[in-house]
Formats: sequence, structure tokens, C-alpha cells
Amino acid sequence: MKKIKNCTKGNFETEMIKKIILFGSGAYGLRLLNYFGKNNVYALCDNSCPKRGYKYGTLYITVEEFLRIYRDYLIILSVNSSNAREIASQLYRMGIDDFLICNESFLEETLTYNPDKYLRLLNDGAERMKREKNQYIELNKHLEKQMEALKELSDIRQLDKAAGYLSYVQKQIIDFTSEVFAYFIQMNLEIKPFVAAGTALGLYRHNGFIPWDDDVDFGLLRNDYMKLMKYGRENLFYIEVKASFDEEEDHFMEKILRNHPDEYLMVVSPNCIQIKKGTSEIDCRSIDFFPYDFYEDGYDFEEHKKIIAACADYRYTEKGNQKILEIVGQDKHIVENSNTIYFGLDSMDSYVCFNEKWMNRDVLLPLLETKFEGVECYSPHRIEEYLAYCFKNYEEYPQDLTCLHLTETVAEKLKRDYVYCGLIAACEEAVQALLQVYNDLRKRGVYCVYVMVCDRLRRAGSGIRETLIREKVEYIDFFDNKMDFLLSVRESDKTGMAGDKPVFSAEGIKDKETFKTILEQLDLPQRKRELIYW
Repeated sequence: MKKIKNCTKGNFETEMIKKIILFGSGAYGLRLLNYFGKNNVYALCDNSCPKRGYKYGTLYITVEEFLRIYRDYLIILSVNSSNAREIASQLYRMGIDDFLICNESFLEETLTYNPDKYLRLLNDGAERMKREKNQYIELNKHLEKQMEALKELSDIRQLDKAAGYLSYVQKQIIDFTSEVFAYFIQMNLEIKPFVAAGTALGLYRHNGFIPWDDDVDFGLLRNDYMKLMKYGRENLFYIEVKASFDEEEDHFMEKILRNHPDEYLMVVSPNCIQIKKGTSEIDCRSIDFFPYDFYEDGYDFEEHKKIIAACADYRYTEKGNQKILEIVGQDKHIVENSNTIYFGLDSMDSYVCFNEKWMNRDVLLPLLETKFEGVECYSPHRIEEYLAYCFKNYEEYPQDLTCLHLTETVAEKLKRDYVYCGLIAACEEAVQALLQVYNDLRKRGVYCVYVMVCDRLRRAGSGIRETLIREKVEYIDFFDNKMDFLLSVRESDKTGMAGDKPVFSAEGIKDKETFKTILEQLDLPQRKRELIYW
């Protein structure tokens, strides 16, 4: 970093000008080195640098050194567009977002400005941010084009099954579904759950789970739905909640799981009935059941839509479920049997599926015996027509092809409410060595995930990723500053970590007292501490 005196209207100011690190030492790197001058470039860096040295008479550093010092320098990716996109994506995942790409507009500006003026311009935070925003937009447009091309070239029906942690979650859910359905039979409930919503789509289009789905949805006709609710109220731990939780309600549910480990819980809301079981939200599995009603033949669907709109106001109130059930019981247009069927007023689908007509009885009935991922259940009679009521374009790719519920909704809640720990996956051996710790901590109520952090810019992480997928563990490929602490198996594995989070030895965590000592060193909220199993 050097100081430059800047004279503006007679006033002398001193500017702190950061020197440049050029990531890329090929033709683009040499071109920018010659443009800015060796006195303005601190170092060159790229994936092939084996050790600290010199290139073109300029310092040449490794990726490891770059990751330690990048904050003190102006970073420019001096590589071709294809490599720049890949490196930029990796930097973003690492939490490094203050860098420039040597793209066409950048090169055009080098022809417009002299080197010293352009360097001062790039050191101006607002000016640099404008360029970084534009390059981010360009990267996003490129990804969108690539995704659209991929969708056009692929058949959504021929996609591979989920792999890695998501496949583990799906297997856990199916095992739980099989267990619950066997329990229903044992208890002589005599109800007929049929695949609904995303589970029906998965059965029809993928002969099982949608590859990016992490839950199961079943429908029940009103009599079966109320029979299940009555059983749960009398025999299970039963609670009624609003259609969506706030933080306090989330914590309330977490404490229930903590105090009733591995018991069946019934959670009833204006969305559905949910059967849950687990020791914490980390290992909890659930099944959703949605109600369907018969409606009086000839009843105007537009009138029913008005009732739906009126009920929407109750869904997020404390007694919303009871109020909507009262409306269901008093609605003279809801009957025991007819040729007209639709989602119940206490079903989420009434509020998220926008239709203009009723569902004919023969779309749903008679139910057909089927299997979903090996579990015996039922399906709608004419499943294609049924799906048209749930999805606008059920044969097309959705906007998101990742499991956002698992990777965002659930994960963000777990990060917020539970002790959040990262296991440093620096090599394949580290993944294996940390498996027992991973399983033990999650059983203790610690949200524990692997973190791929080693040599990602060197593209040497494929073996680590393959191992993580094969072991079906949860992992992220970026440093998450929300983590409370990290664990490593070797001192050297800490190299390249971003942020200033404490890193402890994984060996010590196996001892209960040592683990308690570690937690005492951390500034953890009490609500996180009380969810740990000792």
C-alpha cells in the first residue's frame, strides 16, 4: 500500500492506494503487469505456483499465501473469461467478493485511462463497487444461459436420483413413513393416505422422490383426516400452531423435541397435520397430511374462493386452526359425498394453488393402490389431471433445482437456534476421521456440517467432494461466518480458513468434559446451550 498526495482545490490529501495481486500469470496477467507496472503490482498468483518465487521479475505467490493476505490488496482476475467465471464462483463461495475481472469492459478502460489514474479509480470503493456489480450481473446472465441450455438438452423424467446427504434425508423420511403407516395399521386407524402435491408429482414423473425434494405429502379425505386428528389428540403429544412459525415458536417446538425425544408428535396447523419424531430438529423427520373435502354439486367456485380469501386472515392467528375448523363444520356446502372435490379450507393448497374450477370426483376417486419408494399407499385415480390442480407446468423444470427447503429454510433455522459447528474437510482422510465426531455431535443436538475449504482454487477438491457425497453427510463448500466454532484433525488443516472463528482439535471433542470446556469459551446464547444433550 502506498500514499499519494492528491491536490483538490488547493487542499492536499493523502490517499492510501492498495497494490494489486493479479490472479493469473499467463497472457492476461503479463498484459496487466506491463500496463500497471511492477511498482503497482505486489504479486502474481495462480493455481500452478508450487512455492513462493518470482515470475517476470515480480513476486509469484501460492494460493495458500493469497488466501492469507488478499484483504490487503486489490485483486484482479487476469485470466480468460471461462477461467474467470470458475475462479469468481469459487471466491464467492469462500466469502471473497471484493475483486475485479479482466473482462472486455475492463480492458477497454485500460485503453481510456493512464495506469496511475486507473489504479486510483479502482481503489475508490464506490467506483470499484459499480464495476463489481456489473461483473456480477454478467456472471449471473451467463449462468442463466447455461441453465436454460441444459434444460433444453435434458429430459426432466430421466434425471438421476438424489445423491449424498439429500439421499440420506430421503431414505430417513421413507423409513419413517413406513414406520408410521405400520403404526396406523397396528392402531386400526383404517385411513387411506394418498400421494399428494410434490409426492404425487414425484411418483408420476420420477417413480419416486423428485430429485431435489426432502419431504413427503399425503392427502386424506375429510373423514379420514378428522379420524387421524382425533387419534392424535387422544393418544399422541398434540399441539396446534399457526400456519407459520416465528423464532419463539420455533424454539418452543425445539424444546418439545428435546423433552420428548423419539416420541410421535402431532402438530396441527391451518396448513396440514404433521406427524414428527426425533431428538432435535437436526434429526427430526416428519410426514404432512392434507385434507380434501366434498362440496355440494353446483356450488359456485367463485363463491368458494371468497371463503378461501376470508379464511386466509385466520391462518396466522393463535386460534386460526380452530376457527377454520369451525367454518368447515358450519359450511353447508361441504358435504359427506358428492361429485365435487377440492382442497380443504385448512389445507395449505387452498392458498397456494390458484384454480378456476372444482376437481371432479373421478380425478381423485376411486383411489388406486400404489407404492411410493417401496411404501404401500394410494394415488389419485387420474393423477395427471390431479397434478394440473397443484402445479401450473408440472412437466417443466422449476426455477430452482436445489432443495431450498433443506439448504436454506431448515439450515438457516438450525444455524440460528442450535450450536453450529464446522468440520474442516481438508482431505479425504479428514472426512473419514471426522465421521464419528459428526454423528456424535448431531446426536448431542449440535448442528454439525463438513466444510470443504482446502485447495479449492487449485481444483483439488473433487476427491473430497466425492467422499462427502459417498458418506452422505451434510457439507458446504464455503466458509460460513455464522459458525460458532470449527474442528480439525490436523493443525495444518486450518490453513486457508477465512474469518476468525475459533478452531479446536477434533480429538478433544470426544471427551464430554473437554467439550463442555470448549463451549464455555464461546459466547453462546442460553437458548443454544439448553438444546444440547449431555
